[in-house]
Amino acid sequence: DERIRIITTENQGLALSRNTGLDNAKGEYLYFVDADDFIAPDTIEYLYNLIKKYDVKIATCRPLEIHDYDFTVEQEEECVEVISAEEMLKKILLRKECSVATWNKLIKSNLYDNLRFKNRIINDMDFTHKLVTRTDRIVYSNQIKYYYLWRGDSLCHKKNSIARLIDS
Repeated sequence: DERIRIITTENQGLALSRNTGLDNAKGEYLYFVDADDFIAPDTIEYLYNLIKKYDVKIATCRPLEIHDYDFTVEQEEECVEVISAEEMLKKILLRKECSVATWNKLIKSNLYDNLRFKNRIINDMDFTHKLVTRTDRIVYSNQIKYYYLWRGDSLCHKKNSIARLIDS
């Protein structure tokens, strides 16, 4: 498929790898998926249709935290809402449905103009805040389309990870 390009680099960490992707992206929309996570087959199409239907620049949905790859999904009745950037940030900060992570959001690529990840261990909060405030409205769906593999030994779950976030 000529739409797919493989970019090979030395392991430079998550932030610089994402920046390499941003620097080489050619699409109108961008979507991140972490290496040990996965998405439903229709995720991009679903979020893209929400963006077009509600005329917004960011679409997101509810992620599901899984502990292994043997799980079942029980979808609730679909509920879609268009929320302000401020409301999205409140949901993120209060940990209500919306994830602070950069993944799980289909985002119009021009929102990334002059914005790159800082080379530190954890920077989703800072980066997502900047992205969200570059638009006025976001569409959110309660449908589960992103599957986040929770690992107790990951950087964000280790003791003192918040201290590392602040110190980074």
